[in-house]
Amino acid sequence: QILDGTVTNTSTATADFVQVVVEASDECVTTIHELEVSKDAQTSFERTYYWTIDKVVDDPGPITLLPGDSVTSWYSVTVNLDSPSYVDSPLLVEGTITINNPAPMDAELASVSDRVSPDILADVDCPSLTVPAGDSLICTYGPTELPDSSNRVNTATATLINNNGGTTDFSGSANVDVSQASMEEIDEEVQVSDDFWALPPDDLGTVRYDEVPVTFIYSRTISAPGTICQLFDVPNVASLVTNDTGTEITDDATVQVLELCTISSAYEDLAFGTPGFDWDYNDWVATIDISPTFSSASEGGELLSMKLIVNPEAHGAAYNHEFWLLIPADAFQCTGDYTRTLFDENGNVLDEDTGIFNPSADHDFPVIPSTHDAFPLGATNTNERFPYSPPVRTASVSIAFDNPCPFELGELDLGELVHGKGLFFSTHLKVFNTGEDIGPGDSRTLFVPVDWKWPEEEIAIWFAYPDVIPGAPPSFPIVPIPWWENYTDLVYNGKP
Repeated sequence: QILDGTVTNTSTATADFVQVVVEASDECVTTIHELEVSKDAQTSFERTYYWTIDKVVDDPGPITLLPGDSVTSWYSVTVNLDSPSYVDSPLLVEGTITINNPAPMDAELASVSDRVSPDILADVDCPSLTVPAGDSLICTYGPTELPDSSNRVNTATATLINNNGGTTDFSGSANVDVSQASMEEIDEEVQVSDDFWALPPDDLGTVRYDEVPVTFIYSRTISAPGTICQLFDVPNVASLVTNDTGTEITDDATVQVLELCTISSAYEDLAFGTPGFDWDYNDWVATIDISPTFSSASEGGELLSMKLIVNPEAHGAAYNHEFWLLIPADAFQCTGDYTRTLFDENGNVLDEDTGIFNPSADHDFPVIPSTHDAFPLGATNTNERFPYSPPVRTASVSIAFDNPCPFELGELDLGELVHGKGLFFSTHLKVFNTGEDIGPGDSRTLFVPVDWKWPEEEIAIWFAYPDVIPGAPPSFPIVPIPWWENYTDLVYNGKP
């Protein structure tokens, strides 16, 4: 078999004619063209980076706040690479196979194959199996996974269909050098964002793998809104998103806040139809500070103790009263011990009693025994049943539960709260002069969930607070700004 060259074919004829020998010859030359196969071998791999994000707050709580109070929390968000920091994919080899046909006629191929030593077959993709005359056919192969980093030889074979029906193989080879492998980086960069980050740009920033660790630090003010009498969560989430695969990783740093509640109660103590019934709601005023203590292991549901502190703040009135605090049956579901303590203006204990707290029974406590004793106005009808001297100026009722007690104070219902409904406790004002007991639901009671400014003496509530609608009794609409926050501090000449 002769390839890629010329073949000379000579024919000779000899004849005898009467002792004359005649001889003639002729020849032809056939050119044979060999296919030329060449190839390259490119090695590569992918390096995929893996990330972590860690969000931390300086004080996760519970943080105790009074309504309207705030605290500054400091957060840090640290972005780093995980362990392991990256993973490399298997080595790959791929490339092109070029089959050149120098002949003046097309070459028909039976197949084109590719093999990596010792015996790794690669997939080959050719646009056709015809190599045009005087032209080339370009095929691709791979990518093909290599089992290890050993250097290898990659051989491509083009099989030609001969005119006689047989076939002839033509091959070309290239070295597979893994030391020259190219690396494609995957997820080498992340975009970092945070729920609480409020400065431009909106995201914390971009971090590359060669910059880690990177820590972002910022602060945020957390406030107690004044309408939640319990533990509540202030969650926030930091996240990163990788640039190639879009993988998102998050971490949360929740701050738990325990909001202490203050309920203000005010009363109009005159009986309906009494002359001078002016609906000023300043005959007696007290604030009740609600201080629950939750179990640190609880996520907002288990009480260890509850304390209610009563602080009178009123001008007083011509009548004399007792102020009682009632914890109704089933307000709590756990047994415990209660303590009622009365204090003078210097914080000295005037009286104290203790007992068993039973959740199936009402517990009614006289906490301000005599409002005249507490706020002397020169009246003579003092109450001798509670002969405290000096007078009671503040009182507390506390309950210590035997076991962590499931309980939710919930959000204050402003609509129900106006006249004392919707609370887990109730107060009532006993008026000695008339024998009345003004309690929850009576239109002469007024409750708001924050400290408020009571009207000047003999000033009707609707003059002091423009959002209140006059009437007997007045009505207290729930407006976008709570009516008790819209106070008009005016000077009046005489009663309205």
